[in-house]
Amino acid sequence: RLNEQQTITLTDFADRDVIGYAVQDGQICIQVFYIRQGKMIARDHFVFSYIADPEDAFATFVAQFYTQGNRLIPKEILLPQMENPILADVLPVRFPQRGRKRKLLDLAEQNAQTFLQDTLALAEKTSAQSKSALQELSAALRIPYPQRIECFDISNLGPSNAVAGLVQFIAGLPQRDGYRKFKIQTDTTTFSDTAALYQVIERRMSRLQKESAPYPDLLLIDGGKGQIRAAREALTRLGIDLPIAGLVKNDRHQTESLLDASGQPVPIGKNTPLFHFLEQVQNEVHRFAVTFHRQQRNKRMTESQLETIPGVGPKRRQALMIHFKTLDRLRAAEVDDLIAAGIPHVTARNIYLHFHPDLRPKE
Repeated sequence: RLNEQQTITLTDFADRDVIGYAVQDGQICIQVFYIRQGKMIARDHFVFSYIADPEDAFATFVAQFYTQGNRLIPKEILLPQMENPILADVLPVRFPQRGRKRKLLDLAEQNAQTFLQDTLALAEKTSAQSKSALQELSAALRIPYPQRIECFDISNLGPSNAVAGLVQFIAGLPQRDGYRKFKIQTDTTTFSDTAALYQVIERRMSRLQKESAPYPDLLLIDGGKGQIRAAREALTRLGIDLPIAGLVKNDRHQTESLLDASGQPVPIGKNTPLFHFLEQVQNEVHRFAVTFHRQQRNKRMTESQLETIPGVGPKRRQALMIHFKTLDRLRAAEVDDLIAAGIPHVTARNIYLHFHPDLRPKE
């Protein structure tokens, strides 16, 4: 660290950025040093795939880095030598060939290469572990290799604001654009976790059916025999045959065991790639479902606090929350702030007095 600090300290006290890059296996890593008043104050790295020429990918990145958003353009931007001079027409770029500035650029390129190698090595290791876990899962459940897995969890406090979360894993890795949220259509007289799960599985699979979208290779259910049975009944009603398994937690809310489609425990070792993979899936779907449930509950609590204010209907409640973002900010707003948000003066005064009851006029 001391050596690096000495290397990246310049005596001209100028503000500059130093940007180097490295490429390997179709991936490019870009390292940015932010030097202010001659000393490096921060660094960033970016890794992404490139298609054609790495220099073109690098030039495109640099152009977008400074032209999108409100990013500060320093006095000088140090870059490696490039054949295309287009950046020099729009940015204060320099291509140092020797001296301390060149050493700075070399350091940025070395850091980019090291970070890229570490990233690729970690990805390869993760991929190998995921493949091993999925092979073990296939053997344990006696099903084909489950390339695409979807896991469901119900989150509720009784029928109120009951929701479900779906997380998707492909090749053992989370596919976040495949995550889905569901609001449960509840009947307070018949509500149960199994009924909610039946509803969600039916809605999800019927949607895939209508869109001719690929089905998952395995449905994982956060729950026991009852939840597995509900999922199986939903699939049967739709005429879909898919492998199902359940994930059961212990009293400490930790992953305990895997259940097959009949609800029977499947023996797996606790310190195996499969167990750690199932633990990751169960924790992820629980986090996703609980977060959505809290959002819905907080939204409902906010709406209920505003429902009793004269002049504040559903549309105005929505407009207020869009403008102020949180209930705390709405609570702290003055009458003029409310009027600036498009609320009529009389209603703005009603809202203000609702949150400041001590200022209400005496009867």
